[in-house]
Formats: sequence, C-alpha cells, structure tokens
Amino acid sequence: MQNGALFFQKTQGSIRTQGILYPENGAWIYLGAASTTGEPWHTYSGGHPSLGAVATPDDQIGLLSGIGNNHLRLEIPGPVLESTYDIIELSR
Repeated sequence: MQNGALFFQKTQGSIRTQGILYPENGAWIYLGAASTTGEPWHTYSGGHPSLGAVATPDDQIGLLSGIGNNHLRLEIPGPVLESTYDIIELSR
C-alpha cells in the first residue's frame, strides 16, 4: 500500500516498473511507468496531452487479472522502452 492505494513494483531486470492498481469490474487497472536499471524511478505522468498535461514516453497503462489459483497476469500494451507488449505473471 502507498498513500492508501495498492502499489506494484518490479525491481529486477533491465526494465523496472512501478505504479498504482485501481479495482475495476473484478480486475485491476495499472497506472505506472517504466525505467531502466541505473536511472531514477519514473512515475505515471497522470495526464494526457489533449488535456494539456505532459505525457511521458515511459507511461504505462495495464490490466491485472486473475488467471488461476494464486496466479495473476499484468498485461501492459506498449510501446515502452524495448518492447511492444509486456506480460508479467505473478504466482505463489
């Protein structure tokens, strides 16, 4: 939890990601940002250019959903950094 919201952070690998998860119709919407190892963590810009806000190229919007017992999938369409579609699977 961070500031009362569910927080997600991927700390390993060449591309790191972090953001907030919001519940939506039985799934979770992810608003975050990607950064590469060695640079400061980026955060979601929270805006859209058409609204007058500055959007950054590392902004991410994704969907976290359950795909089985103790198994979740976060899907993030791109392009962000080095891929066009990211899938992060979480299990325990």
